[in-house]
Amino acid sequence: MSEDVVFKTLETEPREFLYDVFMQAFADYSVPVRSSFTDFTDMHLRRGIDYTASVGAYAQGRLVGFIFNGVGEWQGQTTAYDGGTGMLPDWRGQGILKRLIAFSKDRLRGLGCRQWLLEVLQDNVKAVAAYEHAGFHRTRGLYCFERDSLPDSGIHRKAADRTKIRQEWEVVPCARQAALPEPEWLDWLPSWQNSDASILRSPEPMLCFKALASGREIGAILATAGGSICQLAVAPEYRRKGVGSALLAALSGDSPKVKIRYVNIDGADSGHRAFMLSSGFQKSASQWEMIAVL
Repeated sequence: MSEDVVFKTLETEPREFLYDVFMQAFADYSVPVRSSFTDFTDMHLRRGIDYTASVGAYAQGRLVGFIFNGVGEWQGQTTAYDGGTGMLPDWRGQGILKRLIAFSKDRLRGLGCRQWLLEVLQDNVKAVAAYEHAGFHRTRGLYCFERDSLPDSGIHRKAADRTKIRQEWEVVPCARQAALPEPEWLDWLPSWQNSDASILRSPEPMLCFKALASGREIGAILATAGGSICQLAVAPEYRRKGVGSALLAALSGDSPKVKIRYVNIDGADSGHRAFMLSSGFQKSASQWEMIAVL
């Protein structure tokens, strides 16, 4: 019975146990979740998950639902970020998630958070409706892309040809701090998991490259060693000259068949989306970014 559910924070739970419950909750998710325990812990470190701000629902002494929350700054305000909400299949549809969200809001307010940020798949209509009912509103659409391999006529050749013709710039590896794009290169704010703060606290090895023209930085790309792009940006005056293609080619390196993902491109940026499609990527998912005032 949902009346017997107890809500509390998760700071005393072993991480291995939380990982097991996470995998059970997402076993039937519409986007397959293939995450090792190391992936799980690395993801939580990158997203700034704070287990004192994370909450769980317990029924019959068993953890049946959870919300993993990170805490940090977002657009100048202390913000919580929902880094993962899940409910075990047998406990869905009983009103527990609604109560868990309310409990989480109270907890986050107590920690000084002013707003609560999350992303949810657009085709998860029930979840979107539940969040809207809980006071969240949509702030923007976000697109996710992936590419299994480079097309034969794709990026490496295009980037090499343009570099040969122009001889105006080069791509070099660099440290992650040095690869963070200049703010004026960005047409939209990277999502929480791709923000500068998330990149800098990530424990994962990063693949980082910058493009230089006469010693001046004109573009950059940062990605996890597993092939997930965090940020890709080019100075406005150097766009459509092959710089972005060369940065993607540098990321692929000697393994052009590695799967590369790019999560949470702002849906309003038609140019960025068109570039991904022309580079051999396919859209894999669409999300809503949503926020609630606390």
